[in-house]
Amino acid sequence: MRLFTPEYKRWRAFLKKRLLTEADHSYTTLHFVGYGHDMGTAISHKTRILRKIFVDKKDLVQVARETDHSPDAVGKHCQEFNKVKWCVENGMGEEEMRIVTGMKAHLIAEYLKNWVG
Repeated sequence: MRLFTPEYKRWRAFLKKRLLTEADHSYTTLHFVGYGHDMGTAISHKTRILRKIFVDKKDLVQVARETDHSPDAVGKHCQEFNKVKWCVENGMGEEEMRIVTGMKAHLIAEYLKNWVG
């Protein structure tokens, strides 16, 4: 059985935060545990997809090819982002956004954190 001390947990949290900051500044993807299988609280591929479409102005099909996703999946991420963006522009709260978009709170929070300012 593995027991983690509070010092270990703080150090681990510090390193994760530092790595995420570095990834944001360098526009790279860090492959944490769970990333390849898109499971759990691993860093999401949505940020990379949205950055390529909205910042780099790449075509949806090209982004799908580069990220190994179907064009439908890439389009779905764009639609979800646009729903959250619309809700923010119309002054909705997080609970209202959850009802209107039909998305879970943590997914809305991810879009808000990464993209909607």
